[in-house]
Amino acid sequence: MDKRVRDRRAAMNRSELYVDKVHTWHSLQFIPMPVHTVEHKTHVQTNIYPALADACMTGSLPLSNASETLLAVDSGDEFMYVAVHGGAEILRWSYSIGDGHILSFSSRHTILDLNADAHRHPQHIVDMKFYVGSLYVAVAQGRIFRINEDALLSSNTMAAVHELYKDLSRYLGDLRSLSVAGTYLLWTQSSQVTLGSVDGMKEEVSDRALLVEKSLQDLAGSLVEVVQAELAADATSFFVAVWDTDQATLSVFQVAISVETTSNAMVEHQQLRELRQSWTSRDVRLMLTPFSAFVHNRNEIWMFPTSISKDTTPSQISSPGSSNRISGCGFFFQKGLDCKVSDWLNMSSCSASCGGGLVRQAREVLAEPSLGGQPCPGDLEREVACNEMLCPVDCKMSLWKDSGGCSRSCGGGTIVQTRIIESHPMYGGAPCSKVLEHEVGCNSQPCEGTDCIFSDWIDKGACSRTCGGGRREQYRKVLREAAFGGRPCSDMNASRLVQCNMVPCKAEGFDPIAGGRASGFDFDISDFCDPSETLENCRGK
Repeated sequence: MDKRVRDRRAAMNRSELYVDKVHTWHSLQFIPMPVHTVEHKTHVQTNIYPALADACMTGSLPLSNASETLLAVDSGDEFMYVAVHGGAEILRWSYSIGDGHILSFSSRHTILDLNADAHRHPQHIVDMKFYVGSLYVAVAQGRIFRINEDALLSSNTMAAVHELYKDLSRYLGDLRSLSVAGTYLLWTQSSQVTLGSVDGMKEEVSDRALLVEKSLQDLAGSLVEVVQAELAADATSFFVAVWDTDQATLSVFQVAISVETTSNAMVEHQQLRELRQSWTSRDVRLMLTPFSAFVHNRNEIWMFPTSISKDTTPSQISSPGSSNRISGCGFFFQKGLDCKVSDWLNMSSCSASCGGGLVRQAREVLAEPSLGGQPCPGDLEREVACNEMLCPVDCKMSLWKDSGGCSRSCGGGTIVQTRIIESHPMYGGAPCSKVLEHEVGCNSQPCEGTDCIFSDWIDKGACSRTCGGGRREQYRKVLREAAFGGRPCSDMNASRLVQCNMVPCKAEGFDPIAGGRASGFDFDISDFCDPSETLENCRGK
């Protein structure tokens, strides 16, 4: 399959990215549903629902004043294919969507003229559809052909027309409509609806009647005929417009496609659902999009869901008035504007510097979506992994271990020590030292012993007497223990009792001078007397 075809099919599947557009025609106008625009012969009139005013798209393209206009739109390449019902020419216009949703048209080109060959019988186009890169065309005289995308863009399109079916009108009359969905084609004649293949008539693929005259009469009346049929997007059902000549009314039915339907062409009543509205003119056309179904006549447009029930009533979305005329409807996909969000911003630091942590991030909505664009994400905050690199592992080395003995037994020697690498560094860890062997001091003790050393004596408590001789306890601290055979501290006293306050206490009749002499403390008192005093006065007598 051509890549552009695959891309377009994928884009159509992503329907949420697109806004469905309805086109109403006298000349050519384009507006998003349910907005509608119609043209007088001399001017453009646009009616817009207020809620959708900002989505209105307008444009015009001059057409002939035909009874019905056919169009098919290539949304991907922005081409519009236009034909007149019953005509023989197909025109291609390029279009673009500018600011303000204004449609512009250019490069008109005739891609096909079925009556260019004067020797052939006149051919009349009754329907055409653009689907997944190809244009499918039905001719009243019983022909259905396909023009692939490359051929549509070539200068000689007629040479590349691929005829899928021919002579279909030989027994059942002219073709009336054509529809495409998936790998199926659906075409109608006045008394039959037929299912075929986009690959045409092949041995392994045969066309099958889905609705024949007998079943049609049983379900809708004796004098009825098929006006048009359209396949649903999933090809599980089709809508058919039936004209009742007796009642002069047109009704729309949805018919489920089942194995029984394709095998015996009989439609049971349980497969049939009728829209709860009829029309009094047969000039009514159906249009199906992947999301909604539409019915229009010359003046009005109705919309209803693609799955109807017995109570489904279409909603009228336009009623332009008797002076306006709608000659055709079509649809295309316009890519909406997606929600726009900012980049993720870190709102915190990583919870770990290595080995895997978490960081909180947030983003904000910069622009809301419009026209069916991708919605805004629900996650505006998140936690993500960070610093997932492995943490550095440093080199691991063993402890130093003596190798051999000390070079001296005392007085300071040296000894050799060695160590080994137990594990090498990883992930940028600290490298291993190159020093695996060194010498350290040993046996630094002196060769001669050192005695225990005490501090000076320290008084402990007060003297036991204030005079006349008392006792006081003293102690001393060990400043250095004995070593290497020196005199130990245990051989010396760490405490003792000493005399204190040896001065005699004063008593009655005591002569201190005599006492002094008695104690060996003799002196001449006259040395301490005033020269003017007598010795007796000095002595206190």
